[in-house]
Amino acid sequence: MRPDPVIVDTDAGPDDLMALAYLLAHPGVKIEAVTTVGGVTPPHSGARIILSLLELARATTIPVYAGAVASRRFPGAWTRGSMLLANELLPEAADSAQGYDAVTFLRQRLQREQPPVRVLALGPLTNLAWVNPIPSWAQLVIMGGAFGVPGNVPSHRRAEWNFFANSEAADTVMQRNADMHLVPLDAGGNTPLSLSLANRIAAANGPLATFAARLVRRALHMEFAYDLLAAVALTEPRVVTQRRHGVSVREGVAQEAEHPPVSVAYAADRAIFEDAICGAFRAGV
Repeated sequence: MRPDPVIVDTDAGPDDLMALAYLLAHPGVKIEAVTTVGGVTPPHSGARIILSLLELARATTIPVYAGAVASRRFPGAWTRGSMLLANELLPEAADSAQGYDAVTFLRQRLQREQPPVRVLALGPLTNLAWVNPIPSWAQLVIMGGAFGVPGNVPSHRRAEWNFFANSEAADTVMQRNADMHLVPLDAGGNTPLSLSLANRIAAANGPLATFAARLVRRALHMEFAYDLLAAVALTEPRVVTQRRHGVSVREGVAQEAEHPPVSVAYAADRAIFEDAICGAFRAGV
């Protein structure tokens, strides 16, 4: 079987890097390109971090395109911490981002039906909001929103940061009539980061597994890796329990609406989650 082509749209935070390392190791995934968006890190800084991870993975043929900034900045401490962690754990990239921007790349790529591609969106939806239409044959898996659980924006209790950073973009994408799967904070409550998970990943050996295990150990204070769950949901849909309904976004708050229905994950299976991650890193070696 040929691996499924995937484009990863990311703001290059620590949990994004876990997700990308997982997909790089997964034998059933071919990462066609990575696009960066302003969020936890600025787009060009994020592109340099992604290029460093690709250097570690010996996957430097994967193109990286820097994209748009969000309308709201993430907390400065998150940005500084993410960039310091990446500098500590990753080699310096020898390459640079490609010559044209992420939005242009996404528009042109999603006009081509063959081969079909899936997009994993792990940051604010600023880039994807500029892509219209999103064709019916392209599947989107999106990490964002919170429905029945508190958000993670202290000043807006029900808001989630990816949606809060650019609420207009998030609502625009939610109105697209496309094959979309949303992984909100609700689904991550059963899939915490743990030292035992880090140890299981490390046992696979190899540079990607070693990097991912070190990253999990350093990120235990985050408790949950929502972006990693979204990546697992892309490869193992049975990891989540989903319900279909429309979604609108206002001030970073997601709620049911009369928009076109999307599949929303409300719970996740921890055993499937951890087994999928560890299996990918073993296979990657």
